[in-house]
Amino acid sequence: MGLFLLGAIISSLFSETPLIAFSYFRNFWRFALPFVIYFAFSTERYSKHLNILFIMAALMGVYSIPQFLTGLDIFRSSGLTEGYRPEGGVWLAVGAFSHHLTFGGVMLMLFPMSLSMTLPRTLPHSHRAFYGATAFLCLIAIILSMGRSVWLGAAVGVTIILLSLLGWKRSLILIIVLGVVGAAVWNSSLRDDFFKDTAIGRKFAAGISPGANKDRLLMWAAGVRVIKDHPILGLGPKSGDQILPYYTQLAKEEKHRYEHHPDTGLHNIYIQTWIDFGLMGLIGYLIWWGSLIYGGFSRFKDRAFTYSRDAALLLGISVGLIGIMVAGFFENNFRDGEVQTTILVGMGLMLVLFRRIDKAKTLYSQM
Repeated sequence: MGLFLLGAIISSLFSETPLIAFSYFRNFWRFALPFVIYFAFSTERYSKHLNILFIMAALMGVYSIPQFLTGLDIFRSSGLTEGYRPEGGVWLAVGAFSHHLTFGGVMLMLFPMSLSMTLPRTLPHSHRAFYGATAFLCLIAIILSMGRSVWLGAAVGVTIILLSLLGWKRSLILIIVLGVVGAAVWNSSLRDDFFKDTAIGRKFAAGISPGANKDRLLMWAAGVRVIKDHPILGLGPKSGDQILPYYTQLAKEEKHRYEHHPDTGLHNIYIQTWIDFGLMGLIGYLIWWGSLIYGGFSRFKDRAFTYSRDAALLLGISVGLIGIMVAGFFENNFRDGEVQTTILVGMGLMLVLFRRIDKAKTLYSQM
């Protein structure tokens, strides 16, 4: 995190508008959250707080269903509600948030966390059933958010959990079986019915169509051109006006009209981070996330703790971070305040779990 912030400082100092660049730093207050969580739960149990979080997630999952079907929205104005009805007669589920990808991103973290809590054999069946129901409702919310990047992140997360629990051989058999079933469905009339007659199918079809993603592809192309011109320091935060000429040039070359100004982001967290915080910022970002994910899986692999509650939750958070990283190839999810808060709280809980599991391992080794 320090390397990431150092990259942000250096890139801001050498940007064309340092004062504007440094104004972005007011968003970094959230980076204290992992340490607040770490010290807050140094002695206190986290389970009751986690259950409250899962209850809220389950309620949002239930709420997403009528919201998707009818546009029910008790938190926002009717004008904002109508703005999220682009998918052929259905509304995008946004929960209590202002954007469907915000809702999807938050649920993308909470889904594997709640799913992993069904694994500990020491938990009562009623508790595991509650966590399973919560995971199911989070998955429903992810689907109804209509975020293709979120769908992909969730699919990767489920695959990793299966690999972690079943091992490569059994997972491979399961993947082959699912592949055969999927191929049979793909070659049947159900495929056309799904893609033509359902909003989710049409959204999925658009996700694999290059033409439907031209705007995003050209955003990335503009970002790559910026990086080629500014490979070390980038442009600094809030550099949308400096990126705009690259958009304009590509728009002329490709005869394309961009849907968004560069200020809304390039829809790729890695390109965006490189441009905003330079190469050092990007390296710091990857090391920061990678070290936590590595720490999570290395502790989960210890069979003495694999099915403990702490290790299972650690697996869920690690998988959630991987899902967010995968989704980050297609959106600026870590720049979304609510999603970022959820991520950083999860990272803080990881630090708590690292300490608890390492302490348990020490006691276990002494027995």
